[in-house]
Amino acid sequence: MVRLLKLLALSVLFFAGMILGFFIILKYFSTTSTILAPAVEGFSEDEARFMIERERLRFEVREEKYDTKKEAGVVIKQAPAAGMPVKKGQTVYVTVSKGIEMAVAPNLSGMSLDNAQIAIQQSGMNFKGVSYVSSADPSQTVLSQSPAAGSVVGRGADCYLLVSQGGRRPVFSMPEVRGGSAGECERVFSEYGIVPNIERTGGAEGDTIREQRPLPGYPVSASETVGLGVGQ
Repeated sequence: MVRLLKLLALSVLFFAGMILGFFIILKYFSTTSTILAPAVEGFSEDEARFMIERERLRFEVREEKYDTKKEAGVVIKQAPAAGMPVKKGQTVYVTVSKGIEMAVAPNLSGMSLDNAQIAIQQSGMNFKGVSYVSSADPSQTVLSQSPAAGSVVGRGADCYLLVSQGGRRPVFSMPEVRGGSAGECERVFSEYGIVPNIERTGGAEGDTIREQRPLPGYPVSASETVGLGVGQ
């Protein structure tokens, strides 16, 4: 009888050990199994903590810094990245926004395009593009800007410029010059920057204009050449 009781006790201890070992192994595998890191960027810090800890991962804020788009308290970066394999119990580090850092648009009017681009960069804004228009101001001079000077904008905001391409060449309507003096036309045209090309036909030495290019009414502008056929 005593021997039977000893055998029974040993059997109980054996099975108890097996059960304990099973639970230890189960706990080990349950805490070291691999899962995918949840995506928490764009969520608030509290939401991100809940999502990470729900997966039996650890949550830790690694850094807080200003951002160009996200308001304060929003997760803007995480490591490991979303979708990366992680082990349960592993720490997911996040960077949280301290808010949108602001910048003041500088006054760029009258600056050269090169200097304006430097000023935009120094202000923390982003030079986005430029449009050109004819103007009495020197070429490459900033005429206006968007956003306006003194505007308070988010750091990294886009800045656009309107820049002068210099004065537009004046345009004239070609007059009727046939029958007139080539010398007089040459003098008048040269005052407006128009170059006359006098062609003498048949070796004629007269000064009377017999042909013209372009014909009367056509537009011509400075630095263009007009043809004058001269003959007797």
